[in-house]
Amino acid sequence: MAAFCGEIFRGGILSIDRGQWQAARAIGRLPWQVMHRVVLPQATRRMIPPFVNQSVRKLKNTSLLSIVAVPDLRYMAQVFVFETFRPLDIYTSLGVIYLIILYPLQKLAKRLERRDDP
Repeated sequence: MAAFCGEIFRGGILSIDRGQWQAARAIGRLPWQVMHRVVLPQATRRMIPPFVNQSVRKLKNTSLLSIVAVPDLRYMAQVFVFETFRPLDIYTSLGVIYLIILYPLQKLAKRLERRDDP
């Protein structure tokens, strides 16, 4: 996740046209001011949608971690199934929980992507 986020941030900063950097330097901004006041505000708008998408993808993949015995939602559901012998009820509830968590995040990602389009 850190590598993907690092790449998102790097790509966002490098996506700002070189002319923006040069124009800020031409009006006398210091390098840190160029980054803080010119580049990062523009880059942030470009970085937010892929960052939210990556976060949603990471959350979806947590169910795969139960193979490694990490106690996440799917692992806990499996424990409850073994205790109650009601797999349909528990896995349906698990699906609803994932839907409640992920649906708003996906809507947020789509809204941010739409807002970013010129």
